[in-house]
Amino acid sequence: MIDESILRAAYERGDATGYGAAFLARAQVEDGDALLIGREAIMAEALAMAAALRERTVASVAVHGPLVTFSLSALSAGVQANLRRHLWLTLESGRVADALFVTDRLGIAPPAPPPIHRPLGELRSGQGQLPALPRPDAPLAERLTAALNARDCSMTGCLDFAGPQGFNGPRAQAGRFADARDWWMALFARVPDALLTIDRTVEAPGVLAILWRVQGHVAGGDGMRRLSLPLSAVLDVGAAGIGAMELLLDMDALEALPARAHWDE
Repeated sequence: MIDESILRAAYERGDATGYGAAFLARAQVEDGDALLIGREAIMAEALAMAAALRERTVASVAVHGPLVTFSLSALSAGVQANLRRHLWLTLESGRVADALFVTDRLGIAPPAPPPIHRPLGELRSGQGQLPALPRPDAPLAERLTAALNARDCSMTGCLDFAGPQGFNGPRAQAGRFADARDWWMALFARVPDALLTIDRTVEAPGVLAILWRVQGHVAGGDGMRRLSLPLSAVLDVGAAGIGAMELLLDMDALEALPARAHWDE
């Protein structure tokens, strides 16, 4: 399992021994458009990131079962850079077999994606194109997902306005619930047919974490591009619903998508 001491050793001191030992030799990591296969490639990515940065400091580490979140501040080419990462882990006998990294980079270069858009398969294969509407007494994650898929960006019935109403989004966006609404509206304006489906959830006292898959299309230079990116949310939950919201989406991967070539089929 990955903990704060392992993250500090890898990202602050460039010692990835413990980080690598946390992964099985056959582990795979999805990070934006990049797919890292094998422990050596996963260690190399962490070391390459650390080598490109100076004055590295890991902060805000939190572990919610299979979800590990942290932030990293550093200098990159003399400019302040910041990274936030949500690590969604699948464990086998206490070690990571598969992982999905959702990364928000400010001034830190992403790993190199494949030269062309990798095939994504059918949209929700065998499940139809739209999820069924949940019952009014459905779990909060399902009600929130249904509201957003219906473009109810105010998330009616899901928010606890007695809470702190905090919002932290990609690219260091911060504010309150109104800013969260604006962020969702901007995402749906960029991806008009976006559909959110739940991949995983984690519940702990006062916390709900959701890993969504955002699927849809964005306009490219010579046509439309299929979109399939993870979107991670960590929500502070009060008696009446969500009291604060942290969202993470790899904006570099989203913005690079229109320029990617089609898979030759």
